[in-house]
Amino acid sequence: MGTMESNLLSLIKKHGGKWVALRSGSQRVVSSGTDAKRVYREAKKKNVDIPTLFKVPVKYIPYIG
Repeated sequence: MGTMESNLLSLIKKHGGKWVALRSGSQRVVSSGTDAKRVYREAKKKNVDIPTLFKVPVKYIPYIG
């Protein structure tokens, strides 16, 4: 299992079904919740210039195509 895949599994366990804001260029979660606008605002308050928003899936389903 690759690093990106294990990070996704970790995100699913902790934040499945929620929005997360990541620090740009990083996989570090700085804010999470069910409301994307609130998550974005919280990340901005934590001095993240341009947060990357990501909706975490509820479960991991590999895609081959």
